[in-house]
Amino acid sequence: MANTRIVAPGADSRTIALMAGVKELELANLSGADLRGATLSLMNLRRANLDGANLSDASLEITYFEHASFKGATLQRANLKRAQLMDCNFESADLTGADLSFAHLQGSCLSGALLDGTTLYGSFLVGATVDDVDFSGADLRTSQWSKEVFTTAANQSLQGWSTKPGSSEDVVVLVRSWPRTERLFRSRYQGSRLDEAVALAKHFFYQHQNLPPLRIVTLALSLTQALEA
Repeated sequence: MANTRIVAPGADSRTIALMAGVKELELANLSGADLRGATLSLMNLRRANLDGANLSDASLEITYFEHASFKGATLQRANLKRAQLMDCNFESADLTGADLSFAHLQGSCLSGALLDGTTLYGSFLVGATVDDVDFSGADLRTSQWSKEVFTTAANQSLQGWSTKPGSSEDVVVLVRSWPRTERLFRSRYQGSRLDEAVALAKHFFYQHQNLPPLRIVTLALSLTQALEA
């Protein structure tokens, strides 16, 4: 993080003043900012407000955006490869031509977002909200979905995509969804910090999809004991 540079050509004076010398931008208010072509790779922008911002052609690779808001933002051709975008709000955002290869979009809201020419190759869309989203022009190969989210998207714009491997590359991957395992975890957790424990268990669940739910709950309960220390 110490060597991270922030390059924001065309940024307005308010943005330059806010970002000068800053290495972490958690909770930053960048709503409406002009960040065209900005380099913010590897930065911490968790819970940042980027509503209405212009991030066209920005480099945001492996940047941490959990719980950030991009409502109505412009991210045309932005590089969001491997970005951590869990629980973000992309409502009505313009992601035309953006590259979100292997991005983690678990729980994010994409309602009304523009995805024409957007690359979502290998991305993680479990638990995402995809109402009023047209995926027909997006590259979804090997992306991962929960059944509920994929069904919603398929009914809107995913004709021709398959969930089973075959000769075609037009394949997406269905993974187990969280709610059933969450109920099991909640029934067995006996500590006093339930919300934090559930958040930790949920993260563990999606990182260990190969394990059966009961095993995941057992291991997650062991991990959450640290919260009570």
